[in-house]
Amino acid sequence: MEQDEHTPTPGTAVTRAEIDAARIVNMVASTITSLTWGRDMPEVVRRAFAEYCRRYDIDPVTEMNNLGGTPYVNADWFKRKLGELRMARVITAVRLEHIHADPRLDALRQDASVPEEIRAEASRRWFDAVFKRIQHNAPETAAAICLCTIVLADGSTITGCKWAGNGTSVKQPRHGGGSAPNPITENNATASVESGAIRRAAIQLFSHLSGHRADAINDRAPVIVDPVTMRTDYKRLAGGEIAGPVKGLLSPESVDRINATYAASDAATEPGGKMVTAPADGAYGLT
Repeated sequence: MEQDEHTPTPGTAVTRAEIDAARIVNMVASTITSLTWGRDMPEVVRRAFAEYCRRYDIDPVTEMNNLGGTPYVNADWFKRKLGELRMARVITAVRLEHIHADPRLDALRQDASVPEEIRAEASRRWFDAVFKRIQHNAPETAAAICLCTIVLADGSTITGCKWAGNGTSVKQPRHGGGSAPNPITENNATASVESGAIRRAAIQLFSHLSGHRADAINDRAPVIVDPVTMRTDYKRLAGGEIAGPVKGLLSPESVDRINATYAASDAATEPGGKMVTAPADGAYGLT
């Protein structure tokens, strides 16, 4: 079976990387226990969630949700990663535009009492939004439509568009049969479409950048995450019913061995800085 570089191999000496990784997993698993969705989790599932957070530099308190037993990285994580990429100058800007059919803009452009220059600007913005809705096949009836544009260092752009409201959001199965628009999205349309547009654009960006080591793009760039790997990695970690040893999930025996080694060491210090840290060498990004 393929071994993760931080997964102990039976019969081998424990490395500092293994010790630090296990302590981070322990710390995150303890944090997950305090969350509403993690309180009743089986321990092995909780550890799989914790290892997932460690691999992808996720704060489980603010950046991850639990949807039906599967980790779901929310928009706050994507926003932070985009910020890191901007500071590393891999991207230069992230822009959000609300392009729904806003009746206020329509009223301004048709109001004869409004100064001509304002009417002209309102008309320009109205038709700009119309063309963008057509380009992204967004429904005219949506209460909220958001377009996220990410500008790369070479000036090219990547966009993501999301809409919701007035029954236009993605439909979900209902108990008893049939389907209906997501009520949470429908009731929080503006905030939901902003988060959704950011996620869609960021996922495209990460896919675009995947296959490149961070140092091949910029020596200050953070680890680049492959979204396809993120979607499938938890299933590999959890191993379905979590039967037997699986890649990346430390067994209780391994944890005991690592903790015993750590207790005997003379460097018993907590990991500093953030709650969760990503490996600096890009081991969990694409190489």
